[in-house]
Amino acid sequence: MVGVLHSALDLEEIKAGITGCVACPYSGRYGPCVPGWWAHDRADVMIVGEAPGFNEQADGIPFIGPSGKWLNELLRLADLSRERVYLTNAFKQRPSLTNSSPPPDHLATCVNTWLWKEVQQVRPKVIVPVGKSAIQVFLPDVTTVAQAHRIPRTVVIEGYGEVVVFPTYHPAASLHNPMLRKSVQDDFRALGSLLRGELESVELGPPPKEGYYETSDTEWLAGYLKQAGTFSLDTESDQWGFWGLSVSTKEGEGIVVRRGADLEPLKHLMGDNPDLLLVGQNLYYDLQVLAGIGIEPKCRLWDTMIAAYLLGEESQGLKEMAYRKLGVVMTRYEDLVGQYGKERAVDYLQQAADLGYPVPPEEPSLGWDKKKGEPIWKVHHRKLTRARVQALLKDIDAGANPFERWAKWEDELKVDVERMMEERFPTPGISDVSHSTDAINYSASDADMTLRLKPILDAEMRTLGVGWLFYNVEMPLVPILVDMTRVGMEVDPDYLLDLQKELGGRMQAQLQEVWEQTGVCFSPQSPRQVAWLCKEKLGLELTILSKKTREPSTNDDALADALDRLQEKLKDEGVDVELKDTLQAKVVKGLLNYRGLSKMKSTYVDTYLEVMDSSQRVHPTIKQTRVKTGRLSMADPNLMNVSKLGEGRRIRGAFVPGLDRSGRQMLLVSFDYSQLEMRLMAIDAGCVSMLRAFEAGEDIHGDTMYAIWGIRKGDLPEHEWDAKRTIAKNLGFGIIYGVSAYGFHRQNRSTSVEEADQYIQQWLAARPEVRDKMEERGRAALEEGSITDVFGRVVWVPEVYVDDKKVREEGVRTAINSPTQGAAATLIKMAMIDIGSGGLAARVEGELRARGLETRMLLQVHDELIFEVPVGELSKVVPLIKDLMAHAWEFPIPMPVEAKGGMRWGYLSEEELDRAIEGAKEGAYRKEP
Repeated sequence: MVGVLHSALDLEEIKAGITGCVACPYSGRYGPCVPGWWAHDRADVMIVGEAPGFNEQADGIPFIGPSGKWLNELLRLADLSRERVYLTNAFKQRPSLTNSSPPPDHLATCVNTWLWKEVQQVRPKVIVPVGKSAIQVFLPDVTTVAQAHRIPRTVVIEGYGEVVVFPTYHPAASLHNPMLRKSVQDDFRALGSLLRGELESVELGPPPKEGYYETSDTEWLAGYLKQAGTFSLDTESDQWGFWGLSVSTKEGEGIVVRRGADLEPLKHLMGDNPDLLLVGQNLYYDLQVLAGIGIEPKCRLWDTMIAAYLLGEESQGLKEMAYRKLGVVMTRYEDLVGQYGKERAVDYLQQAADLGYPVPPEEPSLGWDKKKGEPIWKVHHRKLTRARVQALLKDIDAGANPFERWAKWEDELKVDVERMMEERFPTPGISDVSHSTDAINYSASDADMTLRLKPILDAEMRTLGVGWLFYNVEMPLVPILVDMTRVGMEVDPDYLLDLQKELGGRMQAQLQEVWEQTGVCFSPQSPRQVAWLCKEKLGLELTILSKKTREPSTNDDALADALDRLQEKLKDEGVDVELKDTLQAKVVKGLLNYRGLSKMKSTYVDTYLEVMDSSQRVHPTIKQTRVKTGRLSMADPNLMNVSKLGEGRRIRGAFVPGLDRSGRQMLLVSFDYSQLEMRLMAIDAGCVSMLRAFEAGEDIHGDTMYAIWGIRKGDLPEHEWDAKRTIAKNLGFGIIYGVSAYGFHRQNRSTSVEEADQYIQQWLAARPEVRDKMEERGRAALEEGSITDVFGRVVWVPEVYVDDKKVREEGVRTAINSPTQGAAATLIKMAMIDIGSGGLAARVEGELRARGLETRMLLQVHDELIFEVPVGELSKVVPLIKDLMAHAWEFPIPMPVEAKGGMRWGYLSEEELDRAIEGAKEGAYRKEP
């Protein structure tokens, strides 16, 4: 039940009251508050937005401007007109110039003062809150729009009675994010079904708690789970480590085992019974927690999050899926632990407020002179840390969330406090929950809901046709990814420290050079100052990102495009000058170089030094459910985005092999599929010329050069041939990924847009089967809104439903490249499974099998696998891995794999690998990084 104040005011009086409201500090900030809009005295449907935007605030009417026009179209999908609905906002004043969400306390004031009065007078049958803030007014248990949209719920409003609440995305959301357009349209079509009585409101409630309990009798529990054969499992841990686990064998059941219980029976149960089926939500995480307490499951696995991923579910989180598919409103973790952890956080800050902090030094920095409109040196006086802590405590006393406020604090202040306190700020965890029943119910519900979701998702996967991928590819891969994360990759800290120092020096030298070239000091990290420099000092024309704010883009492509426009302008004016000799080109080159160095230092070098463990290894988190084409992704740190070229090669050089059991340095070995995407496209398209070239082992990019330029190897000097071949290689891979002429020009600046277009047409003319396949994929995506690859993976492309031509074309390009990228991703996953699930170990012979392999798979980067191999295993392991990868799936043409080795990832080579293999045979190879 949500609250409502009794109101005797009619709508005109309410409108007048809202317009003149002064109930909160935001009132009148950008003009009078915006009242609701109506055509009649009452309406069956009431649409409630979050807060007025720029146009609404200016005209004093809700839902006008672009979002209002779009809403009119959406209403027609629901068989409604604007005149049949009451339009209003939960918050009546524009919160900020950037339209941020209204502050919760002031939103509550506005809702209690006016919104409930509007509800009483309008007396709607259906309330349609649009956007998260508006939805949470009526459905406070909702955490995201994705969780709740398109699900009608009946709620009771005190003093008014029952009303159906139908949450949707805000129309403006799909203007900012065209990917949401179809979802928003479907929301309003469903609203029409609701109004016609074709869609019923659902009753949602909390999980049942009668079947939730704790046990310490793990011997009994192991027998119970073994008899059931199938059970779900969820683990809970926090900054203090493992808290407990929960299991369920049937709906409504949740059994919790907490820290301190004897876990040996469960360890043997899951380790010794391969026929058991363990169901989980994000097993990649749970298996790592279980490994930390000595449990290594060898049973079959079933992951609800991965199933949701393959189904293209908008929300893959357990709580969101329980809401949408089971009608259960689960407790959020932050709601469970926050109320208990707050006391500890406040105590920490009170102690911190009593400490004596050193006075921070004055720091010169480049700020902005508002009067002159240019950069200026300022002395930055940082506030005393103690005063800032005391101010934070006052905010908490006034109702602020200590954890949210701490998260938003400046990093340098956090460092000051934690250094003086000699311990980290106490983030809340489940161990904080003093009422054990609450924690047990929370943990048990996770296992219960996970098990309930399994049959629903399983049936949906079989209907969609992605069951084969789930059972044969994605699930067997999970324990392999867990093992790769556990092993990690070793880094050379001395190498990183030297590189860190060098990069810092080069950054400062580059910045000093640019300052001298321009005759002005400015901050390269400030978009405003860079834009000012380009306009006022360099005369460069930058692209405007927003017509409303008139803010120009200053990213790398924008600066390069500005140089292109300058070159065209000079040509038009008859000025014969090489652009590289101009001040503009020198400054832009210096800026881009500075940015590149800064990214290398902060994103890579600084991060690796920060996250490496005591054994000097980094352990990236591998994400299996983020990229819709099936590729893996990585974070904390992301080793996949380190370039193998230029300065990126030096970053890769920080990664070295570890030691084997005998203390000898191992070797890093990479195995890379050769031209994988090109081969898969040739197979899928049935391109005769490409298939013939691959079968014969010919250079496919050399064929491209002959088709476009009529040249063969030997017709040009080697360096010219290599440069041309690079363009041909980029062209081939670019085309199968749907690159446009302009996009190819952006990636290869030496090629004009006109030349790029000509090259693309010539390439496609030489390979008409590929052109036809690409056109077929584009048509299928436009008709179906999705595309399916050869292994059955479905990729949704909602961009094709968008009116904007550029966005729609991008959707078509996605559809063109997704089947190729998806097939490549699945192939390398199958290779990883063949190697990592025992295939490699089973094929070695003799002493090596008896001793046990030490070769370890460390990393997957697109078409490449990185291993750590003892020198003594190289001669046996390298050919086996190449063979397993080459035959992970049988294709009509070879899938060759290239192997390279060395002591640093960035400098692997075939020659070094050969030397290591030969040296190992002679017992002589021993090389330090």
